Amino acid sequence: MDKKKAVDDTEPGPAPSRPVDRFGFIKPEQGTSPDGISKSKSIHERERERDERRIKKWRKMIGVGGSDWKHYVRRNPHVVKRRIRKGIPDCLRGLVWQLISGSRDLLLLNPGVYETLVIYETSASELEIIRDISRTFPSHIFFQQRHGPGQRSLYNVLKAYSVYDRDVGYVQGMGFLAGLLLLYMSEEDAFWLLVALLKGAVHAPMEGLYQAGLPLVQQYLYQFEKLVLEQMPQLGQHFIEEMINPSMYASQWFITVFSYSFPFHLTVRVWDVFLYEGIKVVFQVGLALLRFCHDELVKLPFEKLLHAFRNFPEEATDPDVLLPIAFTFKVSSRLEELEKEYQNKLEGSNASTSTKRSYPLKLKTMSRIGSRALSNFTNRCQIVNTIVVNEMECLLIHVLLLPTPQVSCPSVISPTTPPPNSNPLAPQIPLVNRLGLSNRRRAVAVLGRADFPGMATAAKAFWNSPVGPRTTHFWGPVANWGFVLAGLVDMNKPPEMISGNMTAAMCVYSGLFMRFAWMVQPRNYLLLACHASNESVQLYQFSRWARAQGYLENIEPEGQQ
Repeated sequence: MDKKKAVDDTEPGPAPSRPVDRFGFIKPEQGTSPDGISKSKSIHERERERDERRIKKWRKMIGVGGSDWKHYVRRNPHVVKRRIRKGIPDCLRGLVWQLISGSRDLLLLNPGVYETLVIYETSASELEIIRDISRTFPSHIFFQQRHGPGQRSLYNVLKAYSVYDRDVGYVQGMGFLAGLLLLYMSEEDAFWLLVALLKGAVHAPMEGLYQAGLPLVQQYLYQFEKLVLEQMPQLGQHFIEEMINPSMYASQWFITVFSYSFPFHLTVRVWDVFLYEGIKVVFQVGLALLRFCHDELVKLPFEKLLHAFRNFPEEATDPDVLLPIAFTFKVSSRLEELEKEYQNKLEGSNASTSTKRSYPLKLKTMSRIGSRALSNFTNRCQIVNTIVVNEMECLLIHVLLLPTPQVSCPSVISPTTPPPNSNPLAPQIPLVNRLGLSNRRRAVAVLGRADFPGMATAAKAFWNSPVGPRTTHFWGPVANWGFVLAGLVDMNKPPEMISGNMTAAMCVYSGLFMRFAWMVQPRNYLLLACHASNESVQLYQFSRWARAQGYLENIEPEGQQ
């Protein structure tokens, strides 16, 4: 009975058939050495005892539901920092994470937003999210069951964020961040904490880690390589000789904040400090890992180095050993200097032809090629747009003014021609100066009303809108127009063939969906028009059926009879 209760306390789902650790991860089946088991138990015992001693202090510090948190932080910031570095009690971790990240304020300021994003919006990344869900913490009981509560919650959070920030959308590493948060809080709380992290509610925004080209990852890797060379010159030089750059081993440290391949008891301790102190903690922990294994790493060749980065010794992942080493690295001011240096390098990358050692060479080369290609593409698009506008002008003039042979269209437009300002067709008005007054007025009136660049912009906005052709909110109403067409066809049939029950059901159905189309945000006018039309058709059909059944016959008053 006691054993069963112990399992239930650590598991948020049905009881597993295999033993789990205190965080809910299934223990590996293969046997481990007695020394490893004893060390693992000792780590967990120390953490449990520490949590029990600190829970009372933490409860007094945060108050009921976090009511005293801000006041205590203002009065005793050094005490808060020291206690967070020692570790937040596991039973209070979810609440404290929300308080120190600023996500609790976002949640209170945006009631109902998460529900709207999950229920009423669609994401272009839904298939990618579904594909990657099973890869997130596959050994944890909360996420193991296919389509179970854990995977559904993870899907909802990732989908909601991909809709909330369509510029970022969804990137594979985001699943580990959301999965970690869901182990300590509800879906809505996890979503707003993810928003607080990526949008920078307290610290610098991290959305650059997941944008196209991973710009923030490149910056962090550049800074980390420089810090390794400065803090551990021998190891940094060895990496250069073996052609090892940080992108080979540290990318996932930054993208997932050590939640991908490190022991969970280390991950949560890193996140405690990371949420309070910012991204510098990732640099400090990374440097501490290299410092702890320094003597072994400087002796290893290329192949063994890559293996060592994926298999750090157990002592190196003990938070009570690793974090004190990490806090000895003072990197805040140096990170700011390296950030400015990196930005200057990016700005002057096209002017400089050679550097001592490019960082990293392939990424910088692709960045240069991409920026040049984008610039050329933009210029060409402007040229093509101008040509198309002028050709359309000439076509309209020919259509309106035939058979006038004097009109001629320019076949080549200089790339240096500036784009028109107010009226895109203004440069072509002189072409009709020699035409008749009435024809000229017709041409100018038609061409003045035409705004082809504006039409393209409107088309693009419609294409990318939440109810555009890329979503089911567009194709669903399009398919429902079949009801309207079927009703129109049935008008030619005898009223005896009409089903009263079905027609009444269709009236109620369209009435409900008309209200839904009006209340949903953004309003779906296509769906509203579809069901308004269907409501009209079905009401007419219902009146034909009622008249055929005798319900609408005129009844003469008894006096007239």
